[in-house]
Amino acid sequence: PEIYFYARRRSATGYIYMYPLTEKHDYAVKMQEEMIREIEKAQPEWVVYVSPHESWLGEPGAASKLQDWWQGYWGAHYGLDRTIDIEAEARGESEAAPPNPGYVLLLKRRPGL
Repeated sequence: PEIYFYARRRSATGYIYMYPLTEKHDYAVKMQEEMIREIEKAQPEWVVYVSPHESWLGEPGAASKLQDWWQGYWGAHYGLDRTIDIEAEARGESEAAPPNPGYVLLLKRRPGL
């Protein structure tokens, strides 16, 4: 949620953090479907994707509809602008090896989509 505040941006969806969507409860699938619809409708120019290890923290047995959808959607609609290795950035390193489990992807919408 801090990204929206500091960047003075509005979210493409009302779901600004993932915890309630990745918990095992009766409304999880409905919430995931709603988030998918909101993203597809808004077609945001930029997406900041924080790795599941750092942000999603899904419960065992929880619905995975959103994760399954995202795997196909982002590749078809977004290009990778930058990968940020969270641990390397925290150590002050600008270059890092392939991302460890803690990474952030900056994705830009492909032109014409």
